[in-house]
Amino acid sequence: MGLQRAVSVAGIGLVLLGTATLVLERGTAVTHTPRPVRLSPQAQAEIRQVEARINQIEADSVKRARGSSLDALGELTLLGKLILFDQNLSVNKNEACAFCHMPETGFTGPSSALNMTTVSYPGSVRTRFSGRKPQTHTYATFTPVLHYNALQGDLVGGEFWDMRATGIRLNNPTAEQAQGPPLNPVEMGLIDSACMVYGVSRSQYRQIAEKVWGPQAFAIHWPGDVESVCARPGPASASDPYPVHLTAVDRGLSNRTFDQIGQAVATYEASSEVNPFSSKYDYVMAKKARFTADEEAGYALFRSNSTHCNECHRDGGPGEACRIRVANGRRWPSLLPGSTRRRRCATWTSAHAPIS
Repeated sequence: MGLQRAVSVAGIGLVLLGTATLVLERGTAVTHTPRPVRLSPQAQAEIRQVEARINQIEADSVKRARGSSLDALGELTLLGKLILFDQNLSVNKNEACAFCHMPETGFTGPSSALNMTTVSYPGSVRTRFSGRKPQTHTYATFTPVLHYNALQGDLVGGEFWDMRATGIRLNNPTAEQAQGPPLNPVEMGLIDSACMVYGVSRSQYRQIAEKVWGPQAFAIHWPGDVESVCARPGPASASDPYPVHLTAVDRGLSNRTFDQIGQAVATYEASSEVNPFSSKYDYVMAKKARFTADEEAGYALFRSNSTHCNECHRDGGPGEACRIRVANGRRWPSLLPGSTRRRRCATWTSAHAPIS
Protein backbone atom coordinates (compact mmCIF):
# COMPACT_ATOMS: atom_id res chain seq x y z
CA MET A 1 0.00 0.00 0.00
CA GLY A 2 2.97 2.29 0.62
CA LEU A 3 2.91 5.47 2.66
CA GLN A 4 -0.46 6.99 3.23
CA ARG A 5 -1.30 10.44 4.55
CA ALA A 6 -4.51 12.38 4.94
CA VAL A 7 -5.04 16.02 5.73
CA SER A 8 -8.01 17.43 7.58
CA VAL A 9 -10.57 19.12 5.36
CA ALA A 10 -12.36 21.95 7.14
CA GLY A 11 -11.51 20.25 10.42
CA ILE A 12 -13.91 17.37 9.91
CA GLY A 13 -11.70 14.46 8.95
CA LEU A 14 -8.37 13.07 10.01
CA VAL A 15 -5.98 15.36 11.79
CA LEU A 16 -3.17 12.87 11.28
CA LEU A 17 -3.07 9.47 9.68
CA GLY A 18 0.05 7.57 10.66
CA THR A 19 2.23 6.07 7.99
CA ALA A 20 2.55 2.34 7.73
CA THR A 21 3.04 -0.42 5.24
CA LEU A 22 0.29 -2.89 6.06
CA VAL A 23 -0.37 -6.22 4.48
CA LEU A 24 -3.23 -7.56 2.45
CA GLU A 25 -1.92 -11.08 1.99
CA ARG A 26 -1.63 -13.82 4.61
CA GLY A 27 1.84 -14.54 5.90
CA THR A 28 3.35 -11.13 5.09
CA ALA A 29 4.76 -9.13 7.97
CA VAL A 30 3.86 -5.54 8.85
CA THR A 31 6.98 -3.53 8.08
CA HIS A 32 6.64 -1.04 10.91
CA THR A 33 4.22 0.12 13.57
CA PRO A 34 1.73 2.82 12.56
CA ARG A 35 1.83 6.15 14.30
CA PRO A 36 -1.15 6.98 16.52
CA VAL A 37 -4.18 8.34 14.69
CA ARG A 38 -6.20 11.31 15.82
CA LEU A 39 -9.65 11.61 14.33
CA SER A 40 -11.50 14.91 14.44
CA PRO A 41 -14.43 15.22 16.86
CA GLN A 42 -16.91 15.02 13.96
CA ALA A 43 -15.33 11.86 12.58
CA GLN A 44 -15.34 10.26 16.03
CA ALA A 45 -18.96 11.28 16.58
CA GLU A 46 -20.01 9.80 13.24
CA ILE A 47 -18.19 6.55 13.98
CA ARG A 48 -20.01 6.30 17.32
CA GLN A 49 -23.33 6.90 15.55
CA VAL A 50 -22.57 4.17 13.03
CA GLU A 51 -21.57 1.74 15.78
CA ALA A 52 -24.79 2.48 17.69
CA ARG A 53 -26.87 2.00 14.55
CA ILE A 54 -25.14 -1.32 13.82
CA ASN A 55 -25.81 -2.54 17.35
CA GLN A 56 -29.48 -1.58 17.04
CA ILE A 57 -29.86 -3.41 13.73
CA GLU A 58 -28.13 -6.47 15.20
CA ALA A 59 -30.34 -6.43 18.31
CA ASP A 60 -33.48 -6.14 16.18
CA SER A 61 -32.29 -9.00 13.98
CA VAL A 62 -31.58 -11.23 16.99
CA LYS A 63 -35.08 -10.50 18.29
CA ARG A 64 -36.54 -11.39 14.91
CA ALA A 65 -34.54 -14.63 14.79
CA ARG A 66 -35.96 -15.68 18.14
CA GLY A 67 -39.54 -14.70 17.49
CA SER A 68 -40.21 -15.38 13.81
CA SER A 69 -41.17 -18.46 11.87
CA LEU A 70 -39.21 -18.37 8.61
CA ASP A 71 -38.76 -20.73 5.71
CA ALA A 72 -35.29 -22.09 4.85
CA LEU A 73 -34.38 -19.15 2.59
CA GLY A 74 -35.62 -16.65 5.16
CA GLU A 75 -33.50 -18.26 7.88
CA LEU A 76 -30.37 -18.26 5.73
CA THR A 77 -30.96 -14.63 4.71
CA LEU A 78 -31.46 -13.54 8.32
CA LEU A 79 -28.36 -15.47 9.38
CA GLY A 80 -26.33 -13.60 6.78
CA LYS A 81 -27.65 -10.30 8.10
CA LEU A 82 -26.80 -11.26 11.69
CA ILE A 83 -23.23 -12.03 10.63
CA LEU A 84 -22.89 -8.84 8.59
CA PHE A 85 -23.93 -6.62 11.52
CA ASP A 86 -22.02 -8.46 14.28
CA GLN A 87 -19.13 -6.30 15.48
CA ASN A 88 -17.97 -9.06 17.86
CA LEU A 89 -16.57 -10.90 14.84
CA SER A 90 -13.63 -8.46 14.59
CA VAL A 91 -10.38 -8.70 16.54
CA ASN A 92 -11.26 -5.89 18.95
CA LYS A 93 -15.01 -6.64 18.87
CA ASN A 94 -15.70 -3.16 17.57
CA GLU A 95 -16.20 -3.46 13.81
CA ALA A 96 -18.86 -5.31 11.87
CA CYS A 97 -18.71 -5.90 8.13
CA ALA A 98 -21.52 -3.34 7.94
CA PHE A 99 -19.27 -0.60 9.37
CA CYS A 100 -18.24 0.11 5.75
CA HIS A 101 -21.57 -0.95 4.22
CA MET A 102 -24.57 0.71 5.82
CA PRO A 103 -28.12 0.56 4.38
CA GLU A 104 -28.66 4.31 4.76
CA THR A 105 -25.92 4.98 2.19
CA GLY A 106 -26.63 2.19 -0.30
CA PHE A 107 -24.53 -0.30 1.66
CA THR A 108 -21.29 1.64 1.30
CA GLY A 109 -19.34 3.92 3.66
CA PRO A 110 -21.68 6.02 5.83
CA SER A 111 -19.33 8.62 7.36
CA SER A 112 -19.29 12.01 5.61
CA ALA A 113 -16.17 13.02 7.53
CA LEU A 114 -14.25 9.99 6.32
CA ASN A 115 -15.69 10.15 2.81
CA MET A 116 -14.43 13.72 2.47
CA THR A 117 -10.92 13.01 3.74
CA THR A 118 -9.45 9.52 3.91
CA VAL A 119 -12.11 7.95 1.66
CA SER A 120 -11.02 4.59 3.06
CA TYR A 121 -12.19 3.49 6.53
CA PRO A 122 -10.37 2.50 9.73
CA GLY A 123 -10.23 -1.15 10.71
CA SER A 124 -10.89 -2.83 14.01
CA VAL A 125 -7.38 -1.69 14.90
CA ARG A 126 -8.24 1.98 14.48
CA THR A 127 -4.69 2.98 13.50
CA ARG A 128 -4.99 0.84 10.37
CA PHE A 129 -6.89 2.13 7.35
CA SER A 130 -7.89 0.15 4.30
CA GLY A 131 -6.44 1.18 0.97
CA ARG A 132 -9.62 1.77 -1.02
CA LYS A 133 -13.13 3.18 -0.82
CA PRO A 134 -15.70 0.59 0.31
CA GLN A 135 -17.73 -0.70 -2.62
CA THR A 136 -21.49 -0.88 -2.39
CA HIS A 137 -23.14 -4.21 -1.65
CA THR A 138 -26.27 -3.14 -3.52
CA TYR A 139 -26.68 -5.17 -6.75
CA ALA A 140 -23.19 -6.65 -6.27
CA THR A 141 -24.62 -10.17 -6.28
CA PHE A 142 -25.44 -9.80 -9.98
CA THR A 143 -21.71 -9.91 -10.72
CA PRO A 144 -20.78 -13.22 -12.37
CA VAL A 145 -17.85 -15.49 -11.66
CA LEU A 146 -14.69 -13.97 -13.18
CA HIS A 147 -14.27 -15.13 -16.78
CA TYR A 148 -13.00 -13.99 -20.12
CA ASN A 149 -15.70 -12.67 -22.43
CA ALA A 150 -14.52 -13.14 -26.01
CA LEU A 151 -17.20 -10.81 -27.40
CA GLN A 152 -16.01 -7.95 -25.20
CA GLY A 153 -12.37 -8.98 -25.40
CA ASP A 154 -11.99 -8.49 -21.67
CA LEU A 155 -12.28 -10.12 -18.27
CA VAL A 156 -15.76 -9.89 -16.75
CA GLY A 157 -16.94 -10.56 -13.19
CA GLY A 158 -15.33 -10.98 -9.81
CA GLU A 159 -15.63 -8.73 -6.76
CA PHE A 160 -13.44 -6.10 -5.08
CA TRP A 161 -12.04 -3.29 -7.20
CA ASP A 162 -9.32 -5.62 -8.51
CA MET A 163 -11.70 -8.60 -8.91
CA ARG A 164 -9.56 -10.83 -6.66
CA ALA A 165 -12.74 -12.45 -5.24
CA THR A 166 -13.16 -14.41 -8.45
CA GLY A 167 -15.99 -16.68 -7.32
CA ILE A 168 -14.28 -19.66 -8.90
CA ARG A 169 -13.84 -21.63 -5.66
CA LEU A 170 -17.34 -21.13 -4.21
CA ASN A 171 -19.06 -20.40 -7.54
CA ASN A 172 -20.08 -17.06 -5.99
CA PRO A 173 -17.91 -13.90 -6.04
CA THR A 174 -19.98 -12.28 -3.29
CA ALA A 175 -19.44 -15.20 -0.91
CA GLU A 176 -15.70 -15.04 -1.51
CA GLN A 177 -15.72 -11.26 -1.08
CA ALA A 178 -17.43 -11.67 2.30
CA GLN A 179 -14.48 -13.80 3.45
CA GLY A 180 -11.96 -11.04 2.70
CA PRO A 181 -12.55 -8.28 5.30
CA PRO A 182 -12.52 -10.56 8.38
CA LEU A 183 -8.95 -11.67 7.57
CA ASN A 184 -7.69 -8.35 6.25
CA PRO A 185 -5.32 -6.82 8.87
CA VAL A 186 -6.52 -3.31 7.96
CA GLU A 187 -10.20 -4.22 8.26
CA MET A 188 -11.67 -6.65 10.81
CA GLY A 189 -8.17 -7.90 11.55
CA LEU A 190 -8.67 -11.55 12.51
CA ILE A 191 -5.50 -13.64 12.58
CA ASP A 192 -7.13 -16.91 11.46
CA SER A 193 -10.38 -17.83 9.69
CA ALA A 194 -11.07 -20.16 12.61
CA CYS A 195 -11.49 -17.04 14.78
CA MET A 196 -14.50 -16.05 12.67
CA VAL A 197 -16.01 -19.50 13.12
CA TYR A 198 -15.28 -19.40 16.84
CA GLY A 199 -16.96 -16.00 17.10
CA VAL A 200 -20.13 -17.20 15.40
CA SER A 201 -20.15 -20.29 17.65
CA ARG A 202 -20.21 -17.96 20.68
CA SER A 203 -22.83 -15.61 19.22
CA GLN A 204 -26.43 -15.00 20.26
CA TYR A 205 -27.58 -16.55 16.99
CA ARG A 206 -25.66 -19.84 17.21
CA GLN A 207 -28.95 -21.72 17.40
CA ILE A 208 -30.19 -20.45 14.03
CA ALA A 209 -26.74 -21.12 12.52
CA GLU A 210 -26.87 -24.74 13.66
CA LYS A 211 -30.41 -25.05 12.37
CA VAL A 212 -29.32 -23.84 8.94
CA TRP A 213 -25.91 -25.55 8.71
CA GLY A 214 -26.33 -28.51 11.06
CA PRO A 215 -24.76 -29.14 14.49
CA GLN A 216 -21.50 -30.29 12.91
CA ALA A 217 -20.74 -26.66 11.96
CA PHE A 218 -19.38 -25.99 15.45
CA ALA A 219 -18.44 -29.53 16.53
CA ILE A 220 -14.85 -28.36 16.79
CA HIS A 221 -12.44 -29.05 19.64
CA TRP A 222 -11.12 -25.58 20.33
CA PRO A 223 -7.64 -25.25 21.90
CA GLY A 224 -7.40 -23.71 25.36
CA ASP A 225 -5.69 -20.58 24.05
CA VAL A 226 -8.20 -19.80 21.30
CA GLU A 227 -9.44 -16.64 23.06
CA SER A 228 -5.96 -15.17 23.48
CA VAL A 229 -4.89 -16.14 19.95
CA CYS A 230 -7.98 -14.57 18.39
CA ALA A 231 -7.45 -11.40 20.42
CA ARG A 232 -4.18 -10.80 18.53
CA PRO A 233 -4.55 -8.71 15.37
CA GLY A 234 -3.51 -10.30 12.10
CA PRO A 235 -1.60 -10.99 10.01
CA ALA A 236 -0.30 -14.35 11.14
CA SER A 237 3.42 -14.96 10.79
CA ALA A 238 4.75 -16.94 7.85
CA SER A 239 6.11 -19.55 10.27
CA ASP A 240 2.66 -20.09 11.86
CA PRO A 241 0.02 -19.18 9.25
CA TYR A 242 -2.84 -20.84 11.15
CA PRO A 243 -2.22 -19.91 14.80
CA VAL A 244 -5.46 -21.48 16.03
CA HIS A 245 -3.96 -24.95 16.20
CA LEU A 246 -6.60 -27.48 15.18
CA THR A 247 -6.48 -31.10 14.16
CA ALA A 248 -6.87 -31.83 10.46
CA VAL A 249 -10.48 -32.87 11.01
CA ASP A 250 -11.31 -29.78 13.06
CA ARG A 251 -9.57 -27.53 10.53
CA GLY A 252 -11.70 -29.10 7.80
CA LEU A 253 -14.87 -28.41 9.78
CA SER A 254 -13.77 -24.85 10.47
CA ASN A 255 -12.94 -24.21 6.82
CA ARG A 256 -16.33 -25.56 5.74
CA THR A 257 -18.17 -23.38 8.23
CA PHE A 258 -16.13 -20.36 7.13
CA ASP A 259 -17.31 -21.01 3.58
CA GLN A 260 -20.90 -21.25 4.82
CA ILE A 261 -20.47 -17.91 6.59
CA GLY A 262 -19.51 -16.32 3.27
CA GLN A 263 -22.44 -17.97 1.53
CA ALA A 264 -24.89 -16.79 4.20
CA VAL A 265 -23.70 -13.19 3.88
CA ALA A 266 -24.01 -13.46 0.09
CA THR A 267 -27.59 -14.71 0.47
CA TYR A 268 -28.49 -11.65 2.55
CA GLU A 269 -26.76 -9.37 0.05
CA ALA A 270 -28.86 -10.95 -2.72
CA SER A 271 -32.11 -10.16 -0.88
CA SER A 272 -34.60 -7.42 -1.76
CA GLU A 273 -33.54 -5.60 1.42
CA VAL A 274 -30.17 -4.89 -0.17
CA ASN A 275 -31.39 -4.75 -3.78
CA PRO A 276 -34.64 -2.74 -3.73
CA PHE A 277 -34.72 -1.77 -7.44
CA SER A 278 -36.41 1.43 -6.33
CA SER A 279 -34.52 4.11 -8.27
CA LYS A 280 -36.25 6.32 -10.80
CA TYR A 281 -34.42 4.38 -13.53
CA ASP A 282 -36.10 1.18 -12.32
CA TYR A 283 -39.49 2.86 -12.39
CA VAL A 284 -38.83 4.18 -15.92
CA MET A 285 -37.85 0.70 -17.09
CA ALA A 286 -41.10 -0.61 -15.56
CA LYS A 287 -42.98 2.20 -17.36
CA LYS A 288 -44.13 3.68 -14.04
CA ALA A 289 -42.28 6.98 -14.53
CA ARG A 290 -40.63 9.09 -17.23
CA PHE A 291 -37.24 10.80 -17.43
CA THR A 292 -37.12 14.59 -17.54
CA ALA A 293 -35.64 16.14 -20.68
CA ASP A 294 -32.27 16.56 -18.97
CA GLU A 295 -32.34 12.98 -17.68
CA GLU A 296 -33.22 11.67 -21.14
CA ALA A 297 -30.36 13.66 -22.68
CA GLY A 298 -28.02 12.40 -19.97
CA TYR A 299 -29.06 8.80 -20.60
CA ALA A 300 -28.33 9.15 -24.32
CA LEU A 301 -24.98 10.76 -23.57
CA PHE A 302 -24.16 8.08 -21.02
CA ARG A 303 -24.61 5.39 -23.68
CA SER A 304 -22.91 7.26 -26.51
CA ASN A 305 -19.57 6.41 -28.13
CA SER A 306 -18.29 9.89 -27.34
CA THR A 307 -18.24 9.32 -23.57
CA HIS A 308 -17.79 5.52 -23.22
CA CYS A 309 -19.54 5.75 -19.81
CA ASN A 310 -21.65 2.67 -20.43
CA GLU A 311 -18.59 0.58 -21.20
CA CYS A 312 -17.62 0.76 -17.53
CA HIS A 313 -20.85 1.57 -15.71
CA ARG A 314 -23.34 -0.65 -17.48
CA ASP A 315 -27.02 0.10 -17.11
CA GLY A 316 -28.68 -3.13 -16.14
CA GLY A 317 -25.50 -4.70 -14.76
CA PRO A 318 -22.35 -4.14 -12.70
CA GLY A 319 -19.43 -2.22 -14.21
CA GLU A 320 -17.09 -5.15 -14.68
CA ALA A 321 -15.10 -3.50 -17.47
CA CYS A 322 -14.45 -0.46 -15.32
CA ARG A 323 -12.71 -2.49 -12.66
CA ILE A 324 -10.39 -4.27 -15.05
CA ARG A 325 -9.51 -1.07 -16.88
CA VAL A 326 -8.71 0.73 -13.65
CA ALA A 327 -6.69 -2.27 -12.47
CA ASN A 328 -4.71 -2.16 -15.72
CA GLY A 329 -4.24 1.59 -15.54
CA ARG A 330 -6.51 2.26 -18.53
CA ARG A 331 -9.06 5.06 -18.21
CA TRP A 332 -11.26 6.94 -20.60
CA PRO A 333 -10.90 10.76 -20.70
CA SER A 334 -13.18 12.33 -18.11
CA LEU A 335 -15.78 14.95 -18.95
CA LEU A 336 -14.66 18.50 -18.31
CA PRO A 337 -15.96 20.01 -15.03
CA GLY A 338 -18.81 22.42 -15.58
CA SER A 339 -19.59 21.23 -19.11
CA THR A 340 -23.14 20.64 -20.35
CA ARG A 341 -22.25 17.00 -20.99
CA ARG A 342 -21.04 16.55 -17.43
CA ARG A 343 -24.16 18.22 -16.01
CA ARG A 344 -26.47 16.00 -18.06
CA CYS A 345 -24.59 12.85 -17.08
CA ALA A 346 -24.81 13.88 -13.43
CA THR A 347 -28.54 14.53 -13.81
CA TRP A 348 -29.14 11.07 -15.28
CA THR A 349 -26.87 9.39 -12.73
CA SER A 350 -28.91 10.90 -9.89
CA ALA A 351 -31.94 9.12 -11.30
CA HIS A 352 -30.24 5.82 -10.34
CA ALA A 353 -30.24 6.62 -6.62
CA PRO A 354 -32.53 4.27 -4.64
CA ILE A 355 -35.68 5.89 -3.29
CA SER A 356 -36.01 5.23 0.45
